[in-house]
Amino acid sequence: MSEILLAEDERLVRKQYAALFESEGFSVRAVRDGLEALKAFSEERPDVIILDLDMPKASGYRVCEEIRKSDSLVPIIILTAVNTPDNEVRALGCGADDFCSKTESASVLLSHVRRALQRAEAVSAEGGATKGAAELKLGRIKVDVASLVVTDGENFAERLTRGEMDALLSLYEAAGKYLSSEELLEAMRGKGTACDIQMLYQHISNLRKKLGPAGELLTHQRRVGYRLLK
Repeated sequence: MSEILLAEDERLVRKQYAALFESEGFSVRAVRDGLEALKAFSEERPDVIILDLDMPKASGYRVCEEIRKSDSLVPIIILTAVNTPDNEVRALGCGADDFCSKTESASVLLSHVRRALQRAEAVSAEGGATKGAAELKLGRIKVDVASLVVTDGENFAERLTRGEMDALLSLYEAAGKYLSSEELLEAMRGKGTACDIQMLYQHISNLRKKLGPAGELLTHQRRVGYRLLK
């Protein structure tokens, strides 16, 4: 039975989601603020975490950042009543894997949870590998596919979000060929990351920074697309 940690300060909303997940066979631990969420996570690692963005004591952003300091793999879904591009970009930058609006039906959130679980199971079964590679080498930079960590083996280290990793993997698997924005988005969807063109631009921008010296290998040609040099 998969376990969900649900952090939502609105009692009725919390009860509604908890009842939905339990009716679908999930075990749910529901908490009402950010600090309770951190305490619950420290006591027992869930299979999926759902964080309301605006919670008392600690926001969803802060909770996500704190969890990512110790666990880079547990799926985190941000839930918010105010769905704006800025909120989504910030949430993904904090390490969230997915973003869902409360204006969507409860069944939509359920589909996000199931997708997160499927992705986590695939990473676990394959050891985080893509085409047999558990590590990507870009010059002197190494990217661990399972942990999402970028390092030069010495002083430089960054952590990618899953969206950023899926963009990088898609370009890496293209073996130096250009992918148009549409082709890259489609490749990312095949890996479990759905985003729009604006989020793609953000992922690419973040990758260029997080890859350090290897960031210059990620190139773009207008009206042609993106390419990762090796």
